[in-house]
Amino acid sequence: MHRFVPAQPRTALANFFKQTFREVIDHVRPTRLAYRLSLDPKKAEQFAYLAFPFGILNLIAYEAELPIDEYMLQSFTKRALDFPGDKHAACDAKIAGFPGSAKKETRSAALAAWMAL
Repeated sequence: MHRFVPAQPRTALANFFKQTFREVIDHVRPTRLAYRLSLDPKKAEQFAYLAFPFGILNLIAYEAELPIDEYMLQSFTKRALDFPGDKHAACDAKIAGFPGSAKKETRSAALAAWMAL
């Protein structure tokens, strides 16, 4: 079993993301991928494990011929969500059964998936 270790060599880190994404995609067999882009490193050392996943996921999508959509917090506008209130409240209203105790980051990731539908 592989696990995330932020301080591992960059090549091992890239391989970790590749293996993890590949396992999930092989298991779920999606017809489309979507993600919320979040790059806000507090330290230079964080950049690799914040940036690598997006590039590797896009490469896997390319190789698997899967369409992929990228969203940022700015993507979740009232117009795009067709919702008059806050973007995080839209998550509760648009996604049935979504847990009300979820963090903002989780809500944003869920909205990215919902918008890709």
